[in-house]
Amino acid sequence: MKKLAGLLLPFAFTSLLGTACVSGDGDDLADADAIAASEADLGEGGKEDAASANARLDRSTPAEVAATFAAQMKDQLDRCFASYQAMFDENATKVNAAVLNKFGTACINSYDVVTATQAILTKLGQASASPAVINAQFASWALPQLKAASINGFVSARKADLMFYLAVYNTQNANAQAREKNPTGVNLKQVRDQWQAVTLDRHLDNAYLNPVQLTKAEVEGSSTVLFRALRRQFPLTGAGYVEAGRAAVRSFQMAHEGPNNAQEFELIATALKKTSIKKQFYFAGGGRNWSTNVLIAIDEHNQAWGFQMGYSE
Repeated sequence: MKKLAGLLLPFAFTSLLGTACVSGDGDDLADADAIAASEADLGEGGKEDAASANARLDRSTPAEVAATFAAQMKDQLDRCFASYQAMFDENATKVNAAVLNKFGTACINSYDVVTATQAILTKLGQASASPAVINAQFASWALPQLKAASINGFVSARKADLMFYLAVYNTQNANAQAREKNPTGVNLKQVRDQWQAVTLDRHLDNAYLNPVQLTKAEVEGSSTVLFRALRRQFPLTGAGYVEAGRAAVRSFQMAHEGPNNAQEFELIATALKKTSIKKQFYFAGGGRNWSTNVLIAIDEHNQAWGFQMGYSE
């Protein structure tokens, strides 16, 4: 198994380079993170849903996700039905069990649309229906399930059925991009796009971590308060503080089971050195069959956002 850069170092280690923007020295920061990490029940795998938590800018309501899901299913059903007509029966006008059985041959990735369509036909008490009738039912069929998978009015990706994963993911990303504010000199859409270029051929688990709106008190208060907020909102389970400031960006950039000094990350690294980026933190962790590298930036708007890359079996 490949070794993660930084894992062989004690998590208390930190370079003094670039830490002037962070309260406390390396040991203080490591101690503060250890205190935060020791606290139980800090959220749902790094996505706090308590009503008192600061706003994740990607928060999405059941109705929003249901609308996205309906649009995705309509596209799949129309595409699969058109392929079925082209391959098996050009005169077909309705979808039934026999037609759905052919979807696996007629189009790829048909499992979700077949499952949802079967459930809708059962709900309607009909053996068959036109694509238009079925398409009109996707949102109302999904909504109760998404409400049941919600916490304080927002859909939880962990609670939702796997069928809704892509709809939750796409809705959250769209909401985050609509709500986030660009720090001076940094285009967050370009950062997202560049991250895709970084991860394209790495064949590792990866994620762009959507922004969370922190409070001024959290950003400017004690390190323990700040790390507690970060651990509530970001996937830091099993990871410990390594470095802060520009050194954090460099260490993340060099992580073997991370960007691994990919040239594509250079544009992101440059953006993270802008004066509008107030703080940067690198966390890392791992074991025999897994690793994680997380870089979190906090900008002039007190938005915290970042990147995750690692390995798992």
